[in-house]
Amino acid sequence: MNSQPYALIYRDDQCQTLNEGIRKMNAISNPIYCYQHIVYANNIHSDLSYAPYIRYDVTNEIMTLTFPKECKWIANLRNNHKCKMVMYYKDIQTYLNQAVYFKEITIDSSMNIDTRPHQDTSIRIYTRGYTNLEIYFDMYLVKPITCKL
Repeated sequence: MNSQPYALIYRDDQCQTLNEGIRKMNAISNPIYCYQHIVYANNIHSDLSYAPYIRYDVTNEIMTLTFPKECKWIANLRNNHKCKMVMYYKDIQTYLNQAVYFKEITIDSSMNIDTRPHQDTSIRIYTRGYTNLEIYFDMYLVKPITCKL
């Protein structure tokens, strides 16, 4: 695999799994690696390396996605049934003024979502009982910064 010279982000159309994405990220010279990730509601274990980041409450029809430490942001989040997708975040300002700590944001495909671990980002998808639901997003993996002195 060749790097994409002079590009900050290496975009890969062939990658299929998180494990493969991390392996390829470490094999290129570009600092950021991007691939399209797909989560299948009827087979959440299709990518064993990403499966620990998925919680699926079939009874209540809610799927929750979280992200590995290598993932710094996601973009282009969408699903094939236009199911509602939301993100909750800790809003300190609201908490201080109104005693409400979490704020809900409805997600659309134009959003870039910061997933850094300190953000505790989780995305909730209301599946409405669709068993063939597919969730797509561009996952941006970033190499850890190392200091060479």
